[in-house]
Amino acid sequence: GNRPGEEVFFPRGNNRHEFMKMVSSMLSTGVGELTEENDIGFLMGYKPFQRNQGFAYGAKRALEAVKVDLADIIDKKGGGAQLNKAIKYLEQAVAMSPWIVSNGEFGFKSDVSTLANLLSNAQGLISDLADTLRNA
Repeated sequence: GNRPGEEVFFPRGNNRHEFMKMVSSMLSTGVGELTEENDIGFLMGYKPFQRNQGFAYGAKRALEAVKVDLADIIDKKGGGAQLNKAIKYLEQAVAMSPWIVSNGEFGFKSDVSTLANLLSNAQGLISDLADTLRNA
């Protein structure tokens, strides 16, 4: 078995790169879906909103594991701040609540845009980090 502190999360450089690219691609797909759904009403847009919040939660948890297991490599490559910022964007995305009522109207459209922006920001950082980790 593996001992505490022993690197076990995608130890090969190309695997780390591929994993980060996969997370980046998943978030990019979510941004596209949310952008398309932005013109649909609340009931039709709620499912993609929830699905992409779930993607954000999964990506956040995976990146938290990467942060622990690959701390030495990420710090050596100068990607710690990037990774922390991406995790912060995902935390904000997960914490969003689409139920906002303003003057008797649902304010959902702005929530979809906000979620798409948070995922897009995280996706860009993760994509850059994937490139940084390619030859780590």
